[in-house]
Amino acid sequence: MKENTEHDRVEQAKQGEPAAIAELYRCYWRAARAAAYGVTGDWSLAEDAASEAFSKAMSRVADLRDPPQFGPWLRTIVIHTARRFKVTSSAHKRVEPQTLQDAEALAPVEHLEQQESRPPAERVV
Repeated sequence: MKENTEHDRVEQAKQGEPAAIAELYRCYWRAARAAAYGVTGDWSLAEDAASEAFSKAMSRVADLRDPPQFGPWLRTIVIHTARRFKVTSSAHKRVEPQTLQDAEALAPVEHLEQQESRPPAERVV
């Protein structure tokens, strides 16, 4: 009987029914976030990835041919999105200095960043 209810919700979501979309979100949010966390290992990234994945899924739900497969279909979208978030996050991580020489090499960059963040009247050139 649950499959019919889920089937009905998915069919209603395909028609753009806000209540059905909200119910699918309520039913699948925790699982989506957990799947994303399994990929990213970071709760913040997992929430962002799950949110984006759910949005993508809802924009494409009309393409889903087998409504009872909504859960696995959503999970696939979540995992692909989380992988992209993880790669993007890894590429933007700040490099911490390993030695005193590394720290001294980074100092001019940090100085420039501080200068750029000040209002123009306070900048020292």
